[in-house]
Amino acid sequence: MSANYSFGVSVMTTPSIRPNPNFNAQNTAELLRKAMKGFGCDKAKIIQAIVNCCNAQRQEKFRELLFCGSALIIFGSHDFLAIIYLQPKIFAQFSVSRSFKQMYGKDLIKELKSELSGDFEDLIMALMDHPAYYDASQLRRAMEGLGTKEHILIEIMTTRSNAQILQIRSAYAQLYASDLERDLIGETSGYFKRMLVALCTGARDESMLTDPLRANQAELPKQCLAYKNIHTIFRLKIENIKRILFFYKLFFLQDANKLYRAGERRLGTDESAFIAILSAQNYNQLRLKVDLVCHCSVVLSLIYCHLVVHLWLIIFNEYQKVSGHPIDQAIIAEFSGDIRDGLLAIIKSIRNRPAYFAELLYNSMKGFGTRDNDLIRLVVTRSEIDLGDIRSAYQQTYGTTLEHAIASDCSGAYKDGLIAIVKGFYH
Repeated sequence: MSANYSFGVSVMTTPSIRPNPNFNAQNTAELLRKAMKGFGCDKAKIIQAIVNCCNAQRQEKFRELLFCGSALIIFGSHDFLAIIYLQPKIFAQFSVSRSFKQMYGKDLIKELKSELSGDFEDLIMALMDHPAYYDASQLRRAMEGLGTKEHILIEIMTTRSNAQILQIRSAYAQLYASDLERDLIGETSGYFKRMLVALCTGARDESMLTDPLRANQAELPKQCLAYKNIHTIFRLKIENIKRILFFYKLFFLQDANKLYRAGERRLGTDESAFIAILSAQNYNQLRLKVDLVCHCSVVLSLIYCHLVVHLWLIIFNEYQKVSGHPIDQAIIAEFSGDIRDGLLAIIKSIRNRPAYFAELLYNSMKGFGTRDNDLIRLVVTRSEIDLGDIRSAYQQTYGTTLEHAIASDCSGAYKDGLIAIVKGFYH
């Protein structure tokens, strides 16, 4: 289990792939070389070599990532952060990519591409790519060609943190000499476009406290107004946190009433109110920052996670009290098309993130044919965050294991690679 900044009902998350404490870049590079030497290639060995280490251990640029605070969030797990800060010697060597080039004078990515093809190649390339660059390429792919693949835009833009969004924007600019926000504006329209732009700014409130101006300041204790950042919060005693939670409830009751007045209580829907509250105002309160893990105790971190998840659930509960039914039902009734799907994605992520991703995985494999690009993206991007939780949620929801579903829809080395990621080679 890992303490993770990603939000959901559970504070602890279970990745399927973790940093390998016994990682040896030279040995892994040698294994890959042997797998690709001669006629054909040993795909099982390629899977073993690549899945048996984390993304940072594969990356050519892992050194700069280790010392870039915002980049650390991309890898997601508390285990990884602990290894970086407590056991830096594990990373005091080249990554697989750099070792391969040093030992054999060849580019590992080019060698893999020359040996692999089809969906299996796409899977391995996704594992070898930096998370921010991979997300950027997926967003570009969603906007290329005839028609926009809105479901990809929704999945990525509604589930990445501020730091990740900023990294994605930077990667997008480097890869395509273009601005992500400008391209999103050009490819989408209406309130869906406004929601994506709000998410794309990477400036959503990631603090624990809401804006004091949203409530009557006279009703708040002076100490509550003084807490302006996450570090101050952890200097509070537990009883004070409980006290402040009461005032949060007042704040969020106002939000619930705003949502109700903007939707069902009026003739026509004020879409901007839903976008402002669900997409921008406190969306990222449910994510832990890296500095939280570095500077605060794990116990207080978990308390923080529990509180911010609870606070968002208060909005939904208060809305149900005000309106008489769940907020999901209101959004389905008041919205349509992509903006409806985007807002529902945010709500599902808040309520139960593993269940949300389990649903996306199920959708990628249901019906005739498999949406392989979606399947690869979902499995790879969640592998170092919460794929273990998603795996459990999948079985609980659909009555079959994720591995069985993959085996039924996929074949060959592609199937073996996906299942290896889901299971993980070591724990």
